[in-house]
Amino acid sequence: GGRYFFLEHIPAKEDSFTRWLQGFLTATKIYPSLFNCRLDSNPIQDIRAAGFKELSLESITLRGYVSQPYHLYLTRNHVMGTATK
Repeated sequence: GGRYFFLEHIPAKEDSFTRWLQGFLTATKIYPSLFNCRLDSNPIQDIRAAGFKELSLESITLRGYVSQPYHLYLTRNHVMGTATK
């Protein structure tokens, strides 16, 4: 079976201002038109639904300096891992 390695940003926690902002920027097509990205999409659900035999996930939060701080604010939460067919 094949192995899928992934690192994806995930939405902020429910009921947070950041989550609301991610939904707003995606629904109004502002962010997707600029960066070709859906801030409110949760790839974990899609990866789990793909039917992999083994799945290993780890949540990480990015911190530190970046040249575009607003981008880090909106996409700081990530999930990384491997999935095996």
